[in-house]
Amino acid sequence: MGGTSINQKLKIGWLHSLGVYDNIIAKRDMNWHLDDRHAEKIANKAVFKDNTIDLFKDQDLENLEDSLINTAANLSKVSTQHIVDLMDIIGWHESDRTMDPGLIHYQNPGRGLHGYEIASSKEYPKASNSGRTAMNRLYAMIGGKIATEDSPDHVIPKKMPEFMKRYFNKEGYPAGEVDVSILTAQEQRVLFLADHIRAGSFMMEEDGGKLLNEGKFIDWWATQHHKGENPNTEVFNENWILWEKQNR
Repeated sequence: MGGTSINQKLKIGWLHSLGVYDNIIAKRDMNWHLDDRHAEKIANKAVFKDNTIDLFKDQDLENLEDSLINTAANLSKVSTQHIVDLMDIIGWHESDRTMDPGLIHYQNPGRGLHGYEIASSKEYPKASNSGRTAMNRLYAMIGGKIATEDSPDHVIPKKMPEFMKRYFNKEGYPAGEVDVSILTAQEQRVLFLADHIRAGSFMMEEDGGKLLNEGKFIDWWATQHHKGENPNTEVFNENWILWEKQNR
């Protein structure tokens, strides 16, 4: 969008006039700089503590996704379609407009639909390991608790979705790297929802819930999901407009 100021007002589909703020810099709590040894602490220190998703009954993955969508919508006081659109727009942007769940960004550690990052390595020294953090948060959402030095209690969920089992050992502790590009699109959506519900990103008491309630998807992505500094909101804006043209 050469020459276009990110201060301009956008009118996209059913959304109200949307202000794109200048100089958005994601000053998160620096969770993305912690390695796998600390990911379980991040999951246990989330804002949203209620385990509202009942996996102790035979609930298939589709019903689990629906339950998580409803929880996110209720927390942020928006429609379920609002939450679905948020996931799809971020997926469209993070996957380079492909919506390919198996996407691997070789120039950065992002993987899959929503760009969840693998663990730090020599190749990607600043990788956030956000995939592992998200998996641990889903583990917490279904009733599990990973023991840490600060919180020694350890709880193994009574029932766990099949796709999660490879990421936890038989004692229920994190095992192996989480590369979301091997998961299905639905599994990745479940992970995205649980991650942000557990982190408090949908709560009206926090900034994330307020931004989502006001339809400010760009700001929500920049401050609640994007890892690192200086999120490119102009590119996100361009991708959002293209998504709208194809889906409205």
